[in-house]
Amino acid sequence: MKYLQTTLMFILIAFSSTMLASELNNSRSITLSDSQFVDCGSVVTTVGENIAELSGSSVQYQIRIENTGNTTSTFTIYAEDFSASGENPDGSSMENNLDFNQELLDINLNPINEEITLAPGETYDFIVKLSLPFGNEYDRWNCTEVKAINSSCPENEGRTVVFTYVPVPDGVIIGYNDYNVPLNKVANQFSDVSLFV
Repeated sequence: MKYLQTTLMFILIAFSSTMLASELNNSRSITLSDSQFVDCGSVVTTVGENIAELSGSSVQYQIRIENTGNTTSTFTIYAEDFSASGENPDGSSMENNLDFNQELLDINLNPINEEITLAPGETYDFIVKLSLPFGNEYDRWNCTEVKAINSSCPENEGRTVVFTYVPVPDGVIIGYNDYNVPLNKVANQFSDVSLFV
């Protein structure tokens, strides 16, 4: 009987040791997997200011993407209007922001492919050119989000936003016939009216 108890105890100890070793191996592989997941991604930042005033028909922002992963990866770059329940830099609501046209250019202002391949730690600078579509309103903001998505881990995307303010040009009256009409056109319109007594 004592021999049977001793044998059972050794079997139990061996089984427990095997299970413990298995759990340790599993936790080690989970840790490595988590580490690879965290290291897969990118950082997207502006080079210089991320807030500007539109002084002509377009504005440009220099953007930098960095591969923060541990392998060479291909990133798809997007630039699109971003609206949320947040605030613009002046505290106004983002819900009334304007839509802009976005264009991705290299540093020499040539159009680029939306896919960029970077080695670990490598950076790439490019330009996001934003232009105001014809007939938009003034005294409003645009918020554009720039994203870089790694096909290996799309949930780990890098992103940044840029804000552009559209001022009221000199000589423009806001709200005249619900359009943005220059003052000289308003004056010409009234001068063409004949008054009969």
